[in-house]
Amino acid sequence: MKEMVKIRYQSVISHESEKIKDHCEVEAEHSYTLTKEVWSFIHPTHGKIEIVICGDDVSLTYGISTMKLRLNQSVDVSYATLYGTLHMTSYLKKCIVQKDKLSIVYELYDRQALISKSYLNITPIHQGLNHLSEWHR
Repeated sequence: MKEMVKIRYQSVISHESEKIKDHCEVEAEHSYTLTKEVWSFIHPTHGKIEIVICGDDVSLTYGISTMKLRLNQSVDVSYATLYGTLHMTSYLKKCIVQKDKLSIVYELYDRQALISKSYLNITPIHQGLNHLSEWHR
């Protein structure tokens, strides 16, 4: 099933002692089946953001780059930026999909060094998403 939903997107990226916070309210395309959920929207600053959840796997697309995450596992990733490609390791710590919130926490490493810890939340602004299953990861 596919629907358009107004959402509140929030993210916090912690890097050393710095925290980069971001948020917006936008229209998002939300599609889902019994095994897969997709949120896709245009961020006013960053362009297209797409989050695909399929079992323990999460795929995050920000503009030109897509990053793969897997629950409680390290995944080698190549992350394209305007300045070149970064080779890192991702680690998905948490992915919770509920009828009123999507919450993701992941870390990025360069070799063994923690580069950043990221928190993403998507909250539908209106109710009516009672079809979402509660996946606690």
